[in-house]
Amino acid sequence: KTQGESAESKARGPGQPIILVPQAQSSMVNILNVKELLEKGVFKTREQKLGEGAKKEERVTVAHPEDGHNFHYKVVENPLQMKKEDWSRVVAVFVQGKDWQFKQYDLSYFNKCLQGLFTKTSAFYLSYAKEPVPENIKAWNVAVLTVDRNHRHLDSRVMNQFWDTLKVTKRLASQTKAKAAAAARA
Repeated sequence: KTQGESAESKARGPGQPIILVPQAQSSMVNILNVKELLEKGVFKTREQKLGEGAKKEERVTVAHPEDGHNFHYKVVENPLQMKKEDWSRVVAVFVQGKDWQFKQYDLSYFNKCLQGLFTKTSAFYLSYAKEPVPENIKAWNVAVLTVDRNHRHLDSRVMNQFWDTLKVTKRLASQTKAKAAAAARA
């Protein structure tokens, strides 16, 4: 195994970071399109993905190059699939703008409130450019990402903004792994 494969294997283990996406069919980001959006910078609607024959996969991971290695992030659509200890590994949440999205979330790790969730993770709302942003989104600590209906070559900006936000907030897999290693040595 090369050094990169070793880091990759370790990232897939029990400490794999988690990205949560909404279950709702009306959500712009979902389990069908998140991988292509975050790995290739290409946004396709749920309908486009279904038209291409996409089917819901049982396991979805998103790979991201960091420090010369590929790190993998687990994507979770159904919060009921998460164990209590999984919630501490959530690094990003895509939101729709409605409180009911979080009805099944275990917020105990996040001070039992949505603000705690948005403080301990990076939260994102994806919309089309020039569309109004829901009031809830404005009140929450959420980054608004936009895609332009007419300039699809700009979709990669969404991918870059997502990963840049995780980097700035020190939530990249490579950063959380390094922080855990430093804590273990202390």
